[in-house]
Amino acid sequence: MNFNFEILKKKFETGFKWNITGSIFYEFLKISHQLILFKNLGISRYGQLGIIFSIIYLTIHIFSFAAGITLPAFVQDFTHSKKNFIRHALPYFLLQIPLLITGSFLCIYLLSKKFTISTSLNFAIPFFLILLEGVRMLLRTFLHNVFINKFTIICETILMLFYFSSIWIPFYFFGHKLSLNFILTPYLITSCIAVILFVTMLIKFYCSLPNKKYKSSPNLLKRIAKNRFFNYSTQLSEYFFCGNFLVPFFALKFGNAYAAVLKLASYLADAIKGIIHVSVGFSGGALFAAIKNTDFKTKLAAFYELSGKLYKILFFTLVLLTLNYQTLARFTAKDTQPQFILGLIAIFLLFLFSKHIFLAYEQFYIVEERTAKLFLFKALEIVMFLCAIHLSSHFSLFITLLNLIIVRIISFVIIATHAYATWKIKPGFRINFKFIITSFFSAYALRTVANFLR
Repeated sequence: MNFNFEILKKKFETGFKWNITGSIFYEFLKISHQLILFKNLGISRYGQLGIIFSIIYLTIHIFSFAAGITLPAFVQDFTHSKKNFIRHALPYFLLQIPLLITGSFLCIYLLSKKFTISTSLNFAIPFFLILLEGVRMLLRTFLHNVFINKFTIICETILMLFYFSSIWIPFYFFGHKLSLNFILTPYLITSCIAVILFVTMLIKFYCSLPNKKYKSSPNLLKRIAKNRFFNYSTQLSEYFFCGNFLVPFFALKFGNAYAAVLKLASYLADAIKGIIHVSVGFSGGALFAAIKNTDFKTKLAAFYELSGKLYKILFFTLVLLTLNYQTLARFTAKDTQPQFILGLIAIFLLFLFSKHIFLAYEQFYIVEERTAKLFLFKALEIVMFLCAIHLSSHFSLFITLLNLIIVRIISFVIIATHAYATWKIKPGFRINFKFIITSFFSAYALRTVANFLR
């Protein structure tokens, strides 16, 4: 392994440490906020709020057209010089604005016509939330891909603290009622501040780029369009079979009470996803972007470096949740039977949890620009998912979710088999004994503290 990769690896390790530390604290604040909301809003109103957030973020993902996930493959082209940035990166960012505005109008239509949402909701809030959050997410991805981790993590964490405080200080100290507008307005404000801060950092990064001649790799625009198309098509299976789609879907099928339970599970899964996405997804994207033009041996080393960290996080999270399910029961023991809620949360969490095993493989396919192959595998997954959803009328919600998990397992086996046949890449599930002991010790420690505070 050459010296350059060792330097890059250290840069990756530094970014990873910042990302995982910041994301754990950020997601802890977010899930705490959701659990308190669940207890104070009641199951029906919380279900309504869950529907709003689900549709907002589903809209953002659909109308972003895979802009964020496609970035790592072309970061080197975008940042070669100031001229490259102006000619390629800037239009790439600006194109998102009309796409997100179009999605905002669709979101307002769905909220007002298809779901029973309180008429007191100011629909301008979700409209601008989609626009600002979509831009925020893309800029955040780019900053992470160029290793601007510390600034991005600190900004996100401080803004979450501001949002958390702006809801619960007025509620607990001044008796302010929890309305949809009261909960959503501070979130909109934090999104606006984040966009301003990220644009400022983007300008600073642009000024640091060299004044070299414009240089473009062959067929760049065509390759960007092709990769975004296949990445977007690939991500459709995730968009339509994630919590943001399934919560409103099951709300229409089974009612708002189910939506509230599944949305809480979805927030728990999103906390896990947030940690993985920031620590592994962003750091991995930056790592793969930096080694795009290196030899295959270096790429293979990067893949195992990334997948090793991914599977450690997944293992630790699984142990933590398995040994602390009773703590969750105490938060959800309201308006319905705890065991009923726990059963649904457990199976829904397992389904949402299962998608993360694909992350390292997907990033490798993307950086190798083999998205057409990945699209074929995901298209097959979509067909299997649709069959499972179609058959849901003949099964209980529990069995339907179990069928979706089986589909995920089949899809992973297919992708892993193809990757091994093409590049001799193995999943890399190795976890050392010391980490296993640490995981169980940490989980039991949390369980002990929770029982002490009971």
